[in-house]
Amino acid sequence: MLYPTSATYLCACVVENQPVEFEIGGQRLEARGIIASEVTYHLETDDEAGAHYLAAVLNAPVIDQKLKPMQARGQWGPRHIHKKVLELPIPQFDPQDAVHRRLAELGRECSEKVAEWLEAGGPGKVRSIGRLRGKVRELLADELEEINSLVRKTMGMGGGAA
Repeated sequence: MLYPTSATYLCACVVENQPVEFEIGGQRLEARGIIASEVTYHLETDDEAGAHYLAAVLNAPVIDQKLKPMQARGQWGPRHIHKKVLELPIPQFDPQDAVHRRLAELGRECSEKVAEWLEAGGPGKVRSIGRLRGKVRELLADELEEINSLVRKTMGMGGGAA
């Protein structure tokens, strides 16, 4: 699971550690493993449901709203996320908790929906990361609404809108 050290809006994703094949100079190569750069935080885990749970929670609009007052502000608004998100009272994934399981399910569904959208050429010619993230938020509006409600519930904030 990855999230950026710096962004206006918090976003997270699950990255599966699968071999990737590519060609360079007519030679076919297979890369294994993942390298998280210095501009991301990452969590390595064998608990796929837990990773999807955490990604769903971190993508909830209410988490981003709670993070905003903690972020440094630059010329264009809130910027750095770093470890500030870890100061929020996010419950550890509990596979016995129905809300946690549903959040993990929604996280997986969102990941699959975005992958299908990308494969179908969804972004078109858009290359701006900010615009792409906005398009993904639009694509996942219904899922993010449910995620937000469940995160509010699991964090004891009530089930209302953010």
